[in-house]
Amino acid sequence: MSLQTGGAPGAAPTPVVLTAPEGAPVVIPDTHSLFDAEFARDGRDLVISNPGAPELRISGYFHPAQPADLQSPDGAVLRGDLAARLAGPEAPGQYAQAGLPQGADPIGQVETVGGEASVQRTDGVREPLTVGTKIFLDDVIETGSGGTLSVTFVDGTIFTLSPGSRMIIDELVYTPAGQSNSGSFNLIQGGFVFIAGQVARTGGMDVNTPAATMGIRGTTVLAEIETRGGVSTAEITLTPDPDGQVGRVAIFDLGGNLITTITDTSTKWIVSTLEGDTREVARSAEDAQADNVLIAEAVAAYDSAQARFQSGGSFIELNTLRGNAPNPSGPDEEDGGVDLDSIDDPLAPELSPEDAPEQSPQRPTLDEGRNQLDPEPEQRTIVVTGFEDLNEDS
Repeated sequence: MSLQTGGAPGAAPTPVVLTAPEGAPVVIPDTHSLFDAEFARDGRDLVISNPGAPELRISGYFHPAQPADLQSPDGAVLRGDLAARLAGPEAPGQYAQAGLPQGADPIGQVETVGGEASVQRTDGVREPLTVGTKIFLDDVIETGSGGTLSVTFVDGTIFTLSPGSRMIIDELVYTPAGQSNSGSFNLIQGGFVFIAGQVARTGGMDVNTPAATMGIRGTTVLAEIETRGGVSTAEITLTPDPDGQVGRVAIFDLGGNLITTITDTSTKWIVSTLEGDTREVARSAEDAQADNVLIAEAVAAYDSAQARFQSGGSFIELNTLRGNAPNPSGPDEEDGGVDLDSIDDPLAPELSPEDAPEQSPQRPTLDEGRNQLDPEPEQRTIVVTGFEDLNEDS
């Protein structure tokens, strides 16, 4: 990697230009400049900006088919595909209707929101999040400095994000009667409480962070990403499920070696990217008090979603508009338009079968299988591992 900078004393910070080494991660000089930053495309360049800090420009970053991973000095990693998602397209909203992933079904919806929260769609358009807003694959979800957000996913999973968090949704594959369900989420910064749904109980659920990866098999967990002294850590705490049961968490270091298995809620583990710095610490009263605020929000969202489901509704209300996005079928009655289906015109000709327009096959909707939910297993496990291959899937 090469670095170019300059500028007169007292002048505005001069942009720093980085050139990526071939076949290796791009090392970003400052950890905060990586995970707290705003990302943008400028032609083939990736631009990383932070208030009050020099702009970072990685020359030719988007020229390869697969952008390189970004790495902080302490070894924390932001995968190249995630950096590309954070940057979005060069011309947001130009290639698709604003806010609407074309032909996609929602995989989640906002259950509760407090303060500021927003979503960046795949077309690069940002919109505020409100209760009922639909969530899609590859969405980038963010909370403001004082914002919290709970999202219910199609299988009943609850994700509650703390203030100042940013998460990308990679994958969610769910078949109600299946045993090979899968999901993948990426927490770039901040913290979350996760309450497992059916995917984590009937397949594999991964939550990736810059410092570790959590492979979840049905339980409730709290995690927080922090950067102190230039070192990234993931603090992982096991918490009781809403029904009072407690699962367990197995933690592995970056080399794949088992460190410990957490079976109670009295401690937390700090997984560090700095060698030899991973450790177990007792949860203090202050820890419990701070954790309980976000846990209470997650449980409230869980109760709300379960009440809707048990009363005959769905975890995701598929018959509603996709949050704040425009209605792709045109104006509705609330928009002051006319519902032509409500007008019965006796003079309108009847279409014979041969005159009827050909109907395109309907895209199957998500089946939540409310009568097919598998019983909750007695033993539930989370596996936490580090990145074993920085170039994998990047």
